[in-house]
Amino acid sequence: MSASASSILLNNTKSAIVIGSSIATSYFAYKFRNHLPFLAHHFPEESDPHINYTSLETYKALTPATQEQLQLLSPLQSIRHNFSYQFQQKISPDIIQRILYGGSLVHQIANNYKYSRTSKSHKEQLEDIINISYYFFSEALAKNQVYDEGSFVIHDKNFRIYEFLMDYVKSCNQNVTGTIKDPAFFKANNPYAYPRISTHHKKSQKKFRQYGIDIRFSPDHPLQTLLPNHKAHILFGKINEQKELLFFKIERYGLVFTSEFLGHTYELIRSQSKKIAKKIPFINSVFANDEHPSFRCEYIPHSFKQRCQEIFDETKKTVISCGNELLKNLSLVQDECASHGIYFLYELGQQPEIPEELSLSINKYIHELAQELDHLQLRTGREVIIGQKEFDNALQYHKFINKLE
Repeated sequence: MSASASSILLNNTKSAIVIGSSIATSYFAYKFRNHLPFLAHHFPEESDPHINYTSLETYKALTPATQEQLQLLSPLQSIRHNFSYQFQQKISPDIIQRILYGGSLVHQIANNYKYSRTSKSHKEQLEDIINISYYFFSEALAKNQVYDEGSFVIHDKNFRIYEFLMDYVKSCNQNVTGTIKDPAFFKANNPYAYPRISTHHKKSQKKFRQYGIDIRFSPDHPLQTLLPNHKAHILFGKINEQKELLFFKIERYGLVFTSEFLGHTYELIRSQSKKIAKKIPFINSVFANDEHPSFRCEYIPHSFKQRCQEIFDETKKTVISCGNELLKNLSLVQDECASHGIYFLYELGQQPEIPEELSLSINKYIHELAQELDHLQLRTGREVIIGQKEFDNALQYHKFINKLE
């Protein structure tokens, strides 16, 4: 073996040892957090969706409602019904309040109402962001799209929600410009908010930077698990400028380089394992894969790719006499469907120039998907979409809050 080959092998071996050691360290630090006092407060217990909520009647008692106001209780009743149905538990007054105020704030931001950040403290600004997160999560509940791990895609007209979040990021981190020029980090350069890299929407990260917000009220304090599902970090970024789409995800850990970073590493390992879980029975028995009902991310489902292949294969059989050029084009379009996901197939089905057999098969499948998923024109996979209907619901919450005040 040559000296150069030996050197390459040695370097690769060293890299493998370092990576393996990092994974093992992260895993065992997470698993033994309760036995290591200096780690325990950085690794909160995993959230249990069956939380023992207190009665909603307490919340009603907080509002001296008149008869006219009582007629506007439908948003409150809707929230209670959704949480009771999904979790089989009652919901606490403070969570109800977060959802209502979050919905009201979403409506105000979307309609360009003036939001005065300068008149609010850092804590108040962060509380507003937490409230918005609860509103989005409650809309997922309302659509029976509740999840343990998942993400949102928001049809953010004029990117007003994005600008609201970026306003906070820039106020905390003076180095942020809000452009692709912001250096992306694998670890945080600020205790509150920072540009970062993620494994989500990798293609869009070539054009748009993603950012992280830690739920932290002072720089030397650990993360506060005040987001839905006991999470403590928000990841967001633009993903499509033409369609005005915003990616929004709540996570358990941020990237501050403490033992929280180990927690994020563990979560990354677990999430990446789900991608290959369906292919390896042993891993599938340990990690639920990305198509499990409790996961709602933008990853394109394997079942979708498989169905697309069946549709295109059948079409190729019927048009084989039309020549190789058409077959080649169909193969290219099939690859695009597998790469871009549901919205691409939805748009393809609207094209008048595609073969009739293909159009019929696609639209039949689109009809089937519509029985389970909404906003097909905006989604790539099983993520939760916040579209016009969800913004209309925010208006109802805004009216409700105004009546109470």
